[in-house]
Amino acid sequence: MRATMSLGLLTAVLLFSVVSASAVTLYASDAIGRDIYTIDTLDGTVMLVGSHGIASGFCGLEYSQRGDLLLGLTRLTSAKLYSVDPNTAVTTYIGSLGIGYVYEGALAFDPTNGTLYGANAGSNEQPSIFVVNPSTGVGTIVGLVGSPPHDFDGLIFDDYGQLYGLDGETQALWKIDKNDPGGPGTQMVGTGLGSGIDMGSVGGITRGPDGLVYGYSSYSHDLFTIDLDTGLATVLYSFGPDVPVFYAISGSGGITPVESSSWSRIKAMYAH
Repeated sequence: MRATMSLGLLTAVLLFSVVSASAVTLYASDAIGRDIYTIDTLDGTVMLVGSHGIASGFCGLEYSQRGDLLLGLTRLTSAKLYSVDPNTAVTTYIGSLGIGYVYEGALAFDPTNGTLYGANAGSNEQPSIFVVNPSTGVGTIVGLVGSPPHDFDGLIFDDYGQLYGLDGETQALWKIDKNDPGGPGTQMVGTGLGSGIDMGSVGGITRGPDGLVYGYSSYSHDLFTIDLDTGLATVLYSFGPDVPVFYAISGSGGITPVESSSWSRIKAMYAH
């Protein structure tokens, strides 16, 4: 009886893993045009959502904590924050950051306190991490990142509030001290992404609703996963020339109703 129950629980976990994986969707911002796309991480299908119409494009994307909107960060001296409808790509202006020049960039919410962090203010020789008020768009510099040059094409947090950045300069994942970016807590993870990945000038990193960390490289045009412990990447898809080059990626918000109802049925089967 004990062995049967263990097998049943194992089956439930495996079933949940399959269901969860089948529903993973990422959002991406076109690096050249003014469009938002979805990416299916299972089969690599890329679908156009719509045009956002923002001339400078979004160098950072992050799902809002409300779970129904994307936040988009623009770049250059007039960097701004917008909300983006993930179903239509229609945008709403939130406000200007007011922190000077932002090149490329990234956004990520800290799950431990809800603070929205961003990169990169300044230049690759003197890049700064900043925080953004998601209600007003106003930015505040936290500090310079140590061991430059850096070009963080994306930011993520783990569940414990540790900030990570995907750096195009070193082709590597970095741990970043969110309170003291220039301090000893900011350091490269491992020796680089590997797998023949070339970040090029733009790209992104995000956590999917499945908990995996996904990355995108503009030059080698790869979608990949990243191990936070080793910094090593595993390529999922190498996109062809018919797929746009993306400026930023974001995970979709929450668990889909299919995942939720399936998991509830599985748990009920083995509740007793």
